[in-house]
Amino acid sequence: MSKKRKSNSNKLQLVSIICSTLTALIAVGGSIYVGFISKETVVHYEYKEVPKWDIENTTDYIPLKVGNTWLYTGEFEYQTGGVDSVVKIPVELEVKVEKKIDLDQDTKLFILSNYVTNARPLLVDIILTSKDKAKLEGKVQKLKDSKVGILVIASKVFLLDSEQTQKIIDLENHERDSLPLAGTYYNDFFTYRDQHLEAPLFVGQRFGEIEYIIRDDLRYFWYVNSMHEYSAPENNKIKTFPVYEIVHLTGPDFSKLYFEPYIGITKYSFEHRGTVDGINLELIKYNLND
Repeated sequence: MSKKRKSNSNKLQLVSIICSTLTALIAVGGSIYVGFISKETVVHYEYKEVPKWDIENTTDYIPLKVGNTWLYTGEFEYQTGGVDSVVKIPVELEVKVEKKIDLDQDTKLFILSNYVTNARPLLVDIILTSKDKAKLEGKVQKLKDSKVGILVIASKVFLLDSEQTQKIIDLENHERDSLPLAGTYYNDFFTYRDQHLEAPLFVGQRFGEIEYIIRDDLRYFWYVNSMHEYSAPENNKIKTFPVYEIVHLTGPDFSKLYFEPYIGITKYSFEHRGTVDGINLELIKYNLND
């Protein structure tokens, strides 16, 4: 009996030693792990409410209330023949929001009397149809109205020419005789190639067809190239205002406009890289309705 007790006692001692050793190892390992994770960066995720943006925000941001006007002045240069036949013409362009058509809850069509991108084609037509081009030199050209449409769909803004605009107006008025097919929808008259802006703006935005906006050379679509700020007094305080530079490149042509939220386009330029052909316009006066 004494041998069995001695043997059992030895086994109990061995088990006790093993348990003590395991407990110590676990404790040490736990301390090392706790020390390790305490050094790791703890990431805290904070929920932020995304601000609501609807079409009313867009039409304030652009802005597009009926009766709003912008007056631009500048100069147009055009080479009519040889290198010495460059005509310089002072330009005056007035843009006015003439009408708003509610196509849907989040779709509005604004009829404008003109637009900055229309100025160059109008001036080229004046030069090409003039019998005495020399008389145009230095004479201020007040550009005639050339209707365009600004189609706003929620936050997206499309620039439509007069033909596209009229087709949408005809569709809205149910004048089916002027349409190719009955049952035509608005999106048959424009594509993403016509997208001109989107609200709100940020640097890096691209507006255009998918096949173009994925191009590495940044050609054949409008994109927001940069943003700068300026300070000015408002209500006895100095406030900071952003201005966005939006550009459009093709092979030979370079267009650029500066857009100030809640004011509109403040500058526009077009330059042809070849024969002299370019225009610069700057906003000198505007009137915006509340």
